[in-house]
Amino acid sequence: AFGLDLDTNYFARLHSENNSSLRLLRYPAGTEDTGNRCKAHSDYGSITILLTDGVSGLEAYHRGKWRPVPHAEGALVVNAGSLLESWTNGKIPATLHRVAGPASDDIGSSKEDLLEDRK
Repeated sequence: AFGLDLDTNYFARLHSENNSSLRLLRYPAGTEDTGNRCKAHSDYGSITILLTDGVSGLEAYHRGKWRPVPHAEGALVVNAGSLLESWTNGKIPATLHRVAGPASDDIGSSKEDLLEDRK
C-alpha cells in the first residue's frame, strides 16, 4: 500500500471478510503429445502463493513471450491475481500463467525438461 501511495490499511481492509481459500493442485507431466496441462489464465483472487516441486512446466507470460518460472528449493512463487489488479487500478497487473506440456504452442520451457519430469 505504501509504495502505491495508498492508506497503509488499504489491503488489510479488503481482506477482512475471511474469504481465503486453499487448493492443492498437481499437474502430471504427460507424454510428447501433451499440450497445456493448465490453460493460460490469471487467478481470480488477490494473490496466489505457489510452492513448486521442481517439475517443469509453470510458465508466465512476460513481454510477449511464455517464460519458464525457475524452481528454487524452498522458494515461493507469488502471482498477482485479478482482484489485486483491479484494486490497484492496473498498477500491479494480474500474472498470466499456464502449465505447459511438450506439445504446447509457443513453449518457453525445454521439451526435454518437460519429458524428463515423467521419470
